[in-house]
Amino acid sequence: MNKPISSVNEIKNYSIKSNRKFFSATHEEIEKGLTTDIYFVRAQEILRYLRLENTIVTAEIFPRKDGVFAGVQEVCNLLKDKKIKLWSLEEGE
Repeated sequence: MNKPISSVNEIKNYSIKSNRKFFSATHEEIEKGLTTDIYFVRAQEILRYLRLENTIVTAEIFPRKDGVFAGVQEVCNLLKDKKIKLWSLEEGE
């Protein structure tokens, strides 16, 4: 696995080749965290600055509208080597 990004500057300095066939993210870019919301990276920077980077956190996500929950297996694959607990709805809920 690629080393995960750890700063906003890494994102700012990242560029996609102009001759890239598809603009969608590669597996490596997703694994590295280049598709994450910037506030997660910024939160990591702040926690490191405050020397709280080993703090246990809990995240909950609630949708604003009805939808179909998809991609559960991909998320499990992405996070399988992390020391986390994950609870979720079933695929298709």
